[in-house]
Amino acid sequence: MGSNYKIVEGSEIQGNSLRLPRAISIYKAAKRHEQVGIISCKRKSDLSEVIIIRLSHLNIPDLPDFPIQPCEDVAIRCLKEDLDIPEVYAIRKDFPTGLPHSNIRQYERPVSLCVSDVYFSDIRPQFNAFDFINSIIRWFNLNSIGELHEKDRPLEVFFQYHDFCGMVNSFSSIAPYGVYNKKTEHTSTLEFVDKAKANSDICLVVLKSIVSKNLAFLPKNIGELNTLETIDGKTIIETIIDFARKTDRKSERSLLLMLAIQQKNAAPTSEDKIDLAIVKLGKCIHEIENNRKKACDRDTFNAWLSSLPIKVEMLLENPCREINASQNGKEKQYSQVTFIGTGTLGSNIIDHFVREGISNSICIVDFDIYFSHNISRHILQPRDIMKPKASCIKKHFEGIVGTKIWSIDKNVMCLSPNEEKAAFDNTDLIVDASTSIAVERKLALSSKYEGKRKCTLFLNPKGNDLVLLLEDANGEQRLDLLEMSYQYNLIKSETLANHLDTAEQRKTNNFSCRSESNILDYDNVGMLASVASQQIQRAASNTDCQLGIWRVNDNDSTISKINLDVLSWNVKVINNISVYYSKELVADIDKYRNSDLRKETGGCLFGCYDKDARNIYVFYQHHAPKDSKCSATFFERGCNGMNEVLDKINKRTYHQVRYLGEWHSHPNACCSPSSLDKEQFTKMSEQMSDEDLPFVQLIMGTNGIYLNAIM
Repeated sequence: MGSNYKIVEGSEIQGNSLRLPRAISIYKAAKRHEQVGIISCKRKSDLSEVIIIRLSHLNIPDLPDFPIQPCEDVAIRCLKEDLDIPEVYAIRKDFPTGLPHSNIRQYERPVSLCVSDVYFSDIRPQFNAFDFINSIIRWFNLNSIGELHEKDRPLEVFFQYHDFCGMVNSFSSIAPYGVYNKKTEHTSTLEFVDKAKANSDICLVVLKSIVSKNLAFLPKNIGELNTLETIDGKTIIETIIDFARKTDRKSERSLLLMLAIQQKNAAPTSEDKIDLAIVKLGKCIHEIENNRKKACDRDTFNAWLSSLPIKVEMLLENPCREINASQNGKEKQYSQVTFIGTGTLGSNIIDHFVREGISNSICIVDFDIYFSHNISRHILQPRDIMKPKASCIKKHFEGIVGTKIWSIDKNVMCLSPNEEKAAFDNTDLIVDASTSIAVERKLALSSKYEGKRKCTLFLNPKGNDLVLLLEDANGEQRLDLLEMSYQYNLIKSETLANHLDTAEQRKTNNFSCRSESNILDYDNVGMLASVASQQIQRAASNTDCQLGIWRVNDNDSTISKINLDVLSWNVKVINNISVYYSKELVADIDKYRNSDLRKETGGCLFGCYDKDARNIYVFYQHHAPKDSKCSATFFERGCNGMNEVLDKINKRTYHQVRYLGEWHSHPNACCSPSSLDKEQFTKMSEQMSDEDLPFVQLIMGTNGIYLNAIM
């Protein structure tokens, strides 16, 4: 075990002395997991807590692609703030670097494992410690056979970039001149031009191929950069001197180094990945030449050049195509509309609203930057690259008389009170196109948005289905409840069996494993954005909620609507937990109870939960399998076929709907729990708690239902 690593330093404590809720849930899950042995627990000086575990019986082949062992030691660090997913480290001293899905850190070891490619804010409401441990095991198992991700996924970036520069066009080594323009604090553009128009000289430096490690650094001066070796065996300093000699030695244009960094994965058969970086020296060739002539010897000059401060920016590929947006005219429907999210779908709907004059004013909220790869399916133009999307869209539509547009270039989860007031106080409609569960839940559950009509829309992974959740005018069918109705339909409808299947092809962009896009047909996006715009407009004259899916037929380019059932809800508060259960669920259970009043019956309950909001949503049940045992006063649910039921639900809902508990009937008695029922609740709730899951018990009797729950 890597006992000398700082990550495992700290005061040793007993597991039952852990204080952080996240650490406690992981510790309890680890105790219960059959492949996990707990080595120790630590509390660090920053009050973070570390659980050190040993994973055994990993499914590693005799000849693995990478030297992963059947037994590996892992450190899991939970931070006090609980804002990010717990950190995971492989702490074996000789654990290999450069493996797929290794996080970039300032140190080479311990190796930081990327066990999830989903933002923590989106999985936090339903974070499950048992699943989290399984994701770590999956990381080792799949990496050992080279199947953790697709073979053409690029490696992580070489430098620990903070700034980004977008190429406006292609580079030519024949005419190495450019115009460098700063766009925002952390973004810029570089356009390659003729010498007469240039403000920069571009020195191309191709580095030797490097085997990638989970190690990133950001050089602060030429000396730190000089540790890298070029493909022709020269140092960076030697390359700069040669470039100065071969070009105009009197040039007072800024000198930029354009680094081409070739990286290899640890797998010997993998292809190279080339990172591009721009290095700003803050000096021109004329200054460098003057200092070389003044220096008394070569070492003195090299020392001066080594000390020059530099700024490194990630250089992104030039855009590949322009964007065309369709529009037609419509009547004004709203006084103000607020849009959250300006991605593929959001930007196209905004385009419709502005061009069609749907609203007198539009507020756009988004923190995202417009990168060059967005141009494939976005309304903005190449000149907007490396700028904030929201303010660029505002500028994009400047000059349209009668439409006021303003932007807030921030994450909607982090707005100031004044920004909240500007965005939402006077709005008629909030359109959430962020594709974030966290945003949808905030809009649904926060009192700040009461009285505002809200809708959420998104595309399925393949981009051929549009999903629209629109609250009713009174807000009784909230977005979170409509989300549950949507999940219910995914389980029940055979038409939607493949709705959430991922695309056959996926593209990974430069930044990390989280910058991944499905390959979508932009024609479908355009058609579905038009449908979304029309359906939202109809809300102005219709007070009912709306829940539907619109599907594109790729063969004949027609669009059909799939109507979805909207559930009705009851809510019961139990131990500060709000349990939402659908009336349709109760009716379904009552049907099974009444089918044979000579004996008890029962089944499994399914739904979703939100730990932050302390909400449990129960909306689906599966009747007891045939191997169940029952009598007039007894019921024991069987198991035959339940794994297939779970697999179906997981696949159709993409693991959003979970098993939540059990129900059974009292055919000729009230719904009050018997002593055996209470014992079952205690036993199963403890078992589910050990797996970091809630548990719900429902009993139906002659006088209605009894409900109990724990989270």
